Amino acid sequence: GYVSKSILTMPVTNSDGIVIGAYQAINKLDADGNDIPFTNEDTKRLSLAAAFCGRALESYLLYEEAHEDALTGLKNRRGLYSHYEKYIAPTLSSRKASLIICDIDHFKKVNDTYGHNAGDLVLKKLADLLTKQLGIDDGVFRWGGEEFIILLPGKSVSEAAEFAEHCRQLIEQRTFIYDQYDISVTMSFGVCELDRALTTEENVEKADARLYFAKNTGRNKVVSVLPADE
Repeated sequence: GYVSKSILTMPVTNSDGIVIGAYQAINKLDADGNDIPFTNEDTKRLSLAAAFCGRALESYLLYEEAHEDALTGLKNRRGLYSHYEKYIAPTLSSRKASLIICDIDHFKKVNDTYGHNAGDLVLKKLADLLTKQLGIDDGVFRWGGEEFIILLPGKSVSEAAEFAEHCRQLIEQRTFIYDQYDISVTMSFGVCELDRALTTEENVEKADARLYFAKNTGRNKVVSVLPADE
């Protein structure tokens, strides 16, 4: 039931003059609430607003680009640190949280056998698969190469291990199609409960030790407790 009677659209450009969006005003009204057309004066006024909008939008896009992995669309390592400090660390005194680091087993073999484009497809599909398993407060990040990190606020290490096992089984059963090839992969998982006394990096290292143990004891498994901890 909405009717557009007048529209004024201004291009929003970045510092190089490239259009990155649009600033739009719809249905101009006079002081009495009557519909009136836009004028050249309105265009001049909104040009200034569009210019400010362009600088703000460019800054936002540059920030997002710096924190996002271009291939998978996930937040990258820098994005993880930012998310952890903003949303995870402040809550660790009042609720538990866990971290999972996972790695594709023998990923080099995928690239060597099918090519790097196939490897990129597998990374994107796995990123999508992991994202679809998350709860509303959870997050998945590309740590680097074929490694991903999952943050699970509110979950104990045992709950996180169950989540990791669920993901491991899904991945083991999934086939990724590239050209005429059916590609299957498995993943290994290291799980730890976050310790608020440790830094982000130290908590990642704690989970990474469990991943390392999983990789060196057969792969395609979830490890949340090291023999030395038992």
